Amino acid sequence: MGSFAWIRLEIVRISYDIHRLEKLEQQARDDVNKVTLKINEARSPVRLERIAREKFDMKKPRPEQVIKL
Repeated sequence: MGSFAWIRLEIVRISYDIHRLEKLEQQARDDVNKVTLKINEARSPVRLERIAREKFDMKKPRPEQVIKL
């Protein structure tokens, strides 16, 4: 009977460990999604164009400045 109780306690302990690890995994996935979103926002052409205008005083090229390849 003692080994049965030990096995039940191990099952409960392992179940708690699994639950804790699943929460950690979900948190890691959420963190990855947040970082991916920030990277995509940072690479946004609209954002880059705004920075070029505001920080570097850049303007769109005039038609005669555009060279098509």
